[in-house]
Amino acid sequence: MGKYCFICEKNSQAKMVAQAYNYTHKGNYYEIHPCSTFPDGAYVAYAAGHLLQIKEPHELNSSWKEWRLDNLPLNPATMSKKIDSTKKRLLQTIKQLANKSSVIVNAGDIDIEGSYLVHEIILFLGIKKPLKRLWLTSLTPNAIRKSVNKMKDFSESEYMYWQGLSRSEADWLFGMNFSRQFTLLLSKNPQLKNKTFPVKNKKTSNVFSVGRIQTVVNHLIYQREIAIENFVSEKYWDIYASFRIAGHEYNGKWFIPDWDHIFYKEQADFLINELREKPASILDVKKEIKHIRPPQFFNLTSLQKKVDKVIGLSPDQTLSELQKLYLEGYVSYPRTQIVYVGEEEANTFEQVLSNLAELNEFKTLLPAPVKDISNDTRYINSSKVQEHHGIIPTEKKVDWEKLNNNQKVIYSLIAKSLIAAHYKDVVVNEVVIATLVNEQYTFRSKGSQVVEKGWYQVIPSQKEDVLLPDVQIGEKGSVISVDTKEGKTKPLSRWSEADIVVMMANAYKELPNGIRSEYSKDELSLGTVATRAETVKGLKQRGYIEVKKNKVFITTKGRILATAMENIPLFTSPLTTGNMQKHINEEIKDYASYQKFLKGIRTRVALTYEEALKQSTIWDFSSIGLDKLPQKGKLKFEKNL
Repeated sequence: MGKYCFICEKNSQAKMVAQAYNYTHKGNYYEIHPCSTFPDGAYVAYAAGHLLQIKEPHELNSSWKEWRLDNLPLNPATMSKKIDSTKKRLLQTIKQLANKSSVIVNAGDIDIEGSYLVHEIILFLGIKKPLKRLWLTSLTPNAIRKSVNKMKDFSESEYMYWQGLSRSEADWLFGMNFSRQFTLLLSKNPQLKNKTFPVKNKKTSNVFSVGRIQTVVNHLIYQREIAIENFVSEKYWDIYASFRIAGHEYNGKWFIPDWDHIFYKEQADFLINELREKPASILDVKKEIKHIRPPQFFNLTSLQKKVDKVIGLSPDQTLSELQKLYLEGYVSYPRTQIVYVGEEEANTFEQVLSNLAELNEFKTLLPAPVKDISNDTRYINSSKVQEHHGIIPTEKKVDWEKLNNNQKVIYSLIAKSLIAAHYKDVVVNEVVIATLVNEQYTFRSKGSQVVEKGWYQVIPSQKEDVLLPDVQIGEKGSVISVDTKEGKTKPLSRWSEADIVVMMANAYKELPNGIRSEYSKDELSLGTVATRAETVKGLKQRGYIEVKKNKVFITTKGRILATAMENIPLFTSPLTTGNMQKHINEEIKDYASYQKFLKGIRTRVALTYEEALKQSTIWDFSSIGLDKLPQKGKLKFEKNL
């Protein structure tokens, strides 16, 4: 049989794989002792993120070292890789262990990037041995052993490598070419001469980094900023009345269909006089008993949004803490956009809930009233589980005191989502009363009362009951009092970082209805669930946005880039980048489809480059407020864009 060599993405993951068996830690790797699964033992090696990088332009062609417009667009025949100089030892270890093994196992994360990251190492080292793929959705010892026993040939998921390679090389072509082009063109623009942009990393102050995803996101933030700034607030008046009908008293708000504000003070004053002490009657009563299901399990985006709301962590901070919980084996794989789990995961629920009942934080909520949810397709739906499933606690018992405060909040949210799924529906009585005053003015009163708390016992609601009397259509009475409340229309709210991550997942909403109706939601999403938080972080680091009191503001630098990109759809619309990602997901399966795709990207780069040159002749930044920018010194171009 010979030895197996597992190649993981990171040390912590490799350690968890080794710990599922008897093992010895040996420097940069772990060795699994001979056992029934591995009669000859196994090695578990690891990377530390990408060990390889596409070479810098000047390493592919020495004439490309200097940033000049006349050598753009860069179009290398091949984009060869180089070793990250800080990670050479890890690569050497992998090579040595692979040479001593009979079977190589790609144990990267279960996504495109994980498959790509590990397989590029295998190809770079020239390893020509049987390849397997380990698919880990949980890092508990039992889950690891089950996954090892179900390993498949790597060929079944090799398409993910080609997808990762396609995306990586396309992003290199976009980033290297247009970062150089826009940096050079903007540096020559007369309006920007001798200006610099305050950012934390001064080395990149005057570099305009451009990327397939980040630049579209920057533009969408800019568009929202402009909408907020151009918004003209209007005063309005709302009319409220108190009624006494059939011995009952209650309140209501004036409305007519599609309009419940009054925008002229004179009309409001007129209505006040018209309504005082006038007769009133019940025009309509609608009653509904509403059952509210427990929430579905979290995916990464919904969890990032929830954590932002609860404790204000940024999306990348949430992912960092969540990743630690995953690597400890406490929660399932975090980089997922799925909210369902399969039957295999559902089989762990009884043990998971039993473990949670031992913790003070959850023991008062358990045992749950619903013992088995295995037939509830709101949660258990194998047909909707792809390579990942919703985020759930694992069977591993949590050492609560070793978690930091942020991890406790995140784990608690995940645990309570599972507990709540084992509670009954919340039952609410909802009532809407329409009241007619003086035979011509209508008022609406809304009431609700929770009659069965159900899963609210696990995740309490912030809404209070609003009780209305039991009245009947046609009952009569009168207006007791009338009052007005002045308000102002408000612009769109500013996004938080978590809001931007949610927006990226739902970018189709930023397009007109007529366009977005032709696409699915996923086809127009920006980035992947695994990369969105990093994109937002990158916008901050490059000085395009800043965060104040958890709200995102576009900077002058971000405005300039967005203005320069205004008429270049490749970098302004979710439609173009969404189409590319859709093509990668659906069409890239092998070397031939990768080559065909890359040929199209090269053509797109050349055409967009020419269009940007034309647009640069009519750029106008006069409305941006450049007079406040500090003077700059000599322009320096950096490698890390």
